[in-house]
Amino acid sequence: MGSPHDEPGRGDDEGPQHHVTMDKPFAMSRGAITVREFRSFVEDAGYRTGAERGNKGCFVWNKGSREWERHQDCNWRNPGFHPDDRAPVVGVSWEDAMAYVKWLGDKTGKDYRLPSEAEWEYAARAGTSTPFSTGNRIGSDSANYDANYHYADRKARPDVSKSKIAPVGSLPANPWGLCEMHGNVWEWVADCWHESYRDAPVDGSPWHEENDGVRLQRVARGGGWNSEPRDLRSASRVKFCLDAADIYLGFRVARSLSDQEIRPGLP
Repeated sequence: MGSPHDEPGRGDDEGPQHHVTMDKPFAMSRGAITVREFRSFVEDAGYRTGAERGNKGCFVWNKGSREWERHQDCNWRNPGFHPDDRAPVVGVSWEDAMAYVKWLGDKTGKDYRLPSEAEWEYAARAGTSTPFSTGNRIGSDSANYDANYHYADRKARPDVSKSKIAPVGSLPANPWGLCEMHGNVWEWVADCWHESYRDAPVDGSPWHEENDGVRLQRVARGGGWNSEPRDLRSASRVKFCLDAADIYLGFRVARSLSDQEIRPGLP
């Protein structure tokens, strides 16, 4: 887990690189939770997201000033563009994502949760050790990102940037059948933010120990449709306050599997 020192685009928070052995088998949703799926939760539970309460709104990245701006009228229903029902839901905080997985677990009787950071990276790599599951490079045919930036020896390709969110499953799945692990939307994971992996769990569990800081922060992975290629790497990671929502940030779900689910013939 993590990245080698010579990987292009690497950040210091991606080390030290270390081995993780998954303590429990798990399953992960094929794609990010969609607008349609999130709407079912909101309508059934009568839920209002943090962005909708008190006109908090969402954060939007201003490329010109290179600063985050809060748009009070922005939320998952109105992220600044018409949200296709098949698109990943965005404008949801970590707390909103946790409310969704609790609701889903209550509805299905299964223990749904956010994936741990280790589980997410394991699934994104899909058996690879290269920067991307596609190898040392990634292109617009396999990921949705901002191609105005170069990565390593791959030149910028502004002509192929989509500059908008894509429906879940519209791009090729990785070797393990998971869609849009690289790009499209950043995805919340369960872990608290730490500046490095020193003393991190090695069994695949989330790192729940709180970080030193004024406000608790959580990890997001994968990069978004507005991200540079380096942010799409399997090891790339960023931090957000757990009550923050922005229009590039969504989530997918996971759950641990029982022995009976893995080997149905067991008593």
